[in-house]
Amino acid sequence: MPQSSEHPAAAVPRADESLRADARDLQGGRRRSLAIPGAEGRLSLLEWDGPAGYPADGPALVWLHATGFHALTYRRLLIDIAAQMPVVALDLRGHGSTTLPAVPGRTRVHRAYFGDVVTVLEGLGRPAILGGHSLGCLVGFGLAGRRPDLVRGLLLAEPVLVPQRLARLFAIARAFGQADRVSSQQSSGVIAKKLEAAGFIAQVIDGHDPDAILAAVEVARTNAEKGAQGCPVAIVADTIKGWGSPICQGGGW
Repeated sequence: MPQSSEHPAAAVPRADESLRADARDLQGGRRRSLAIPGAEGRLSLLEWDGPAGYPADGPALVWLHATGFHALTYRRLLIDIAAQMPVVALDLRGHGSTTLPAVPGRTRVHRAYFGDVVTVLEGLGRPAILGGHSLGCLVGFGLAGRRPDLVRGLLLAEPVLVPQRLARLFAIARAFGQADRVSSQQSSGVIAKKLEAAGFIAQVIDGHDPDAILAAVEVARTNAEKGAQGCPVAIVADTIKGWGSPICQGGGW
């Protein structure tokens, strides 16, 4: 895969040593890095093999983090999911321990990550359910539309979609320091209806309840194994307080 023009050349950043978790912290998981064809540096990721005896052709969850986060942020959540199925969690460009080139302000948001994630999906050797938080949802949406052959399902936490009519207004507000006065989010219910209209199987779940998240993962996994028509989608509640904070602050998960 040739290097995209959306990946501007830049000095390769140094990985933060504090992000290199001890194998004991990952509870059976491991960190490794992956070369991306045509790009300098390497993509860092965490991976878990899933439960013993898991089918070789069974689906895996590929997790994409939010802006400013990294794979290790979700360690406790991903360890629980790994009890159900294999998990691969990426550090996207400009985040975590990944050393691929990234230039803040010049990278076109979610599209800059497509090629990296496609490289991971093509190398899995098994079906993939794309899971994501915020920015990760945008990447998942984009890839599901562009490469449906690689994506068997979607699991979305706090999906942030900017309606086209508001995109320019939001950019202007941000330029004048007033971005907090313009909402770029749509409710999970609204997004679910739009996905259903597009042929998806949409399920809204309670993001305050870890058991509900794990149950949604199980639904997505089962549908993926059956090769169900449509793309099963689970959308987590809009608030970050009930889902992201417990992971980041060490509680809940």
